[in-house]
Amino acid sequence: MAMVAESGWESLTMASLGARAGVSRQSVYNEVGTKADLAEALVAQELATFLAAVAEELAGAADLGSGVRAATLRVYSMAEDNPLLREIVSTAHGAGQGLLPLLTTQAQPLIGAAAAAVAHGIESDFPLPVHARARLGEASDTVVRLVLSNIMQPGGSPEEMADSAAWVAVRLLG
Repeated sequence: MAMVAESGWESLTMASLGARAGVSRQSVYNEVGTKADLAEALVAQELATFLAAVAEELAGAADLGSGVRAATLRVYSMAEDNPLLREIVSTAHGAGQGLLPLLTTQAQPLIGAAAAAVAHGIESDFPLPVHARARLGEASDTVVRLVLSNIMQPGGSPEEMADSAAWVAVRLLG
């Protein structure tokens, strides 16, 4: 992650990663796989960090709206400081393609995992009407896509975007 933050994804090579780690390029390939495999592993690692924060915020909230708002606001705050996301967003604005597909055209595994984690957190922490439980997966998917969209192309201040995500979640599930 430090190398991505320092010089960008496009300039990262398995040889430079190996040199930094004090091993051969072949050792990096043997341990990590391809550069695409490394990208997926980095995104999965970051996703786990984000989802732990979401679970923490949902668990500490008094109600669904405040929980989604707090979780979303924390995600936006974390995203601003995240070197991997900064690198991905910079590619969205013309600096290459390397990591961008992992949050756009190839994002379904990430969205699916995030939506499942959000649904689990909501179901665990908040009482839901029967009709909402039946649509929890779809509602969580919608909120995750809204948040991801706002990370890639902010639609207002973090507070405004968090308010919108909470409003959507409450309308879909309340």
